[in-house]
Amino acid sequence: APAAAAPATAGGDAPGDGAAPARAGELLAWPDVEAARRTYEQAIASGDPDAAPRASIDLGVLLAVQGDVDGARVAFARAASSGHREAPWAVIGLGLLLEALGDRAYARDAYRFVVESGHAQAAQVADRHLKALAEEEA
Repeated sequence: APAAAAPATAGGDAPGDGAAPARAGELLAWPDVEAARRTYEQAIASGDPDAAPRASIDLGVLLAVQGDVDGARVAFARAASSGHREAPWAVIGLGLLLEALGDRAYARDAYRFVVESGHAQAAQVADRHLKALAEEEA
């Protein structure tokens, strides 16, 4: 991966190992959030088939934490539509965002999509979110 993707792969995580949620904590530890944002945007602009989707996921998390709902939605959607092996994590991010906005029906659809995707780690996480939604609605 290009150097611009360093934040997206911090910690030496192997691609496809389910590290996307673990990286979320690393995003919040960056002392210069704007520098992190620029780095993710550069990785996205590079068009690199591995770095760009991973950076979109990380940017989505960063923007969601900052309260930029529209920006987070765009970043997650970009990663989700990329076909990248980590794309299911972007769909979970989108589901969490929708759930926080009170749109439980679309969040449920997002989680179901991930469960059906076959991505081992992401499907387990999505299934837990589906069960939590069902419990809240019971």
